[in-house]
Amino acid sequence: MVRRWVTRGLEPGTIQLYLSYLRTFAEWIGHPWMVLTAEKYVDDPAKVERSYAPAADKSWSAHGIVPDAKIAGVAAFDRYVGCQLLMALRFNLRVKEAIMCPPHTAEVDGQLEVKRGTKGGRLRFVPIDTPEKRAALEAAKRCAESKSAHLGRPGKTLEQNLERFRYVMRKFGITKAMLGVTAHGLRHEYVNDRYEQFAGAASPVRGGPAIECEEDRAARLRLAEELGHSREAISSAYIGRVLRRPRPIAAKNAAETCPSAAVSGETSDDREKE
Repeated sequence: MVRRWVTRGLEPGTIQLYLSYLRTFAEWIGHPWMVLTAEKYVDDPAKVERSYAPAADKSWSAHGIVPDAKIAGVAAFDRYVGCQLLMALRFNLRVKEAIMCPPHTAEVDGQLEVKRGTKGGRLRFVPIDTPEKRAALEAAKRCAESKSAHLGRPGKTLEQNLERFRYVMRKFGITKAMLGVTAHGLRHEYVNDRYEQFAGAASPVRGGPAIECEEDRAARLRLAEELGHSREAISSAYIGRVLRRPRPIAAKNAAETCPSAAVSGETSDDREKE
C-alpha cells in the first residue's frame, strides 16, 4: 500500500497519516508493532519522510499574545469557545477534542482522558498535575450543562460548534492573516512549555541550548505520549530539531551522539485550519 501511495504521488504527510490509521487498527487487534515506519516499505526514504522542523516558535506568546488574557476576552463573548480554548491551552487538545470533551467524566485517576474526537481514535491521558490544569478543568465542569455534557454549545451539532468556533476565531483575530496564529498554536504553547519543564531548558525552537542526549530524548518521548502520537519524532514538529552538543577534541573519534529523534514535520491533522 505504501508503494502504491508513493506511485500515486501522495504527500509524505498524507502517507504518514494513513499509516497512523493502520497503526491504530493494529493496536486494536492486538498487534501494536505490526505496522512499521513508512521508510521501511520503500527503497528511497526521501519519498515518505517529512524532513523539516519549525523555523520559528508557533505558540501565541511568541507572537506577543498573552494566552490567558486573550482567552479571557473570548470567554466574555462566548463562554463555550472560551472554555474550549482554555482546555486546549492547559491540556494540549485539538479543537475537535476540546469541543467534544466531557469534563465531568473525562477525569480518571488524576488524569484527563482524551478519547472523543482524537486523531485515529487514539486514546491518551494527560496528567492533571498543575494548579492551572485543575482550575481549567473545574471551569470546564461549570461550563458543561450536565454530568455527561461536552463543551460544545448545547443543541448544536459538532459541525455547527466547529463553525461557531471558527467564527469566534475570526472575530478575535486568531488567524494566520491577522495575528499570525491559530488555535493550534496553543498546542505549540503547551508542548514548548512542557519541554522546558521536562528537560530543564528551553526548547530548540525557543533558542534553548543543546542538552544531554538522554534528557532530550526522555522529554521528547513524554511529549509524544501527551500529544497522542506513537512516534517520538513528532515532538520535533513543535519544539525543533535535536541539537548536538559540541564534541571535545580529545574525544572526537569516540563521542556519543544522540539517538535518532528524526526531525518530523506536522501531519495534515496537525495543521489546523484558521
